[in-house]
Amino acid sequence: MSERKYKNPQVNLRLPVELRDKVTKLAEVNGRSSNQEMVAAIEAWVSKNEVNLDVSVTDVTNRVTVLEKEIGLTKNCLNKDLVAQLCGADWLT
Repeated sequence: MSERKYKNPQVNLRLPVELRDKVTKLAEVNGRSSNQEMVAAIEAWVSKNEVNLDVSVTDVTNRVTVLEKEIGLTKNCLNKDLVAQLCGADWLT
């Protein structure tokens, strides 16, 4: 069995003709092969759209708990302000 010529796996990709032509033109302008142009484009897209996958369910749960407490405190303050406006500030003291 012969060894592979390249270290990276090969992926077959079907492109519309118009897109292939645009990639070819961009590759020529940038002085690289169409393959290199597509790799660069995919790397840029992945980098731009990366999300933090290291967040655990526990982290999210803890953050939600904190936010729920903050919402409760805010509602409490708003309710006191509303009562003060309706009944007069002397009613709260």
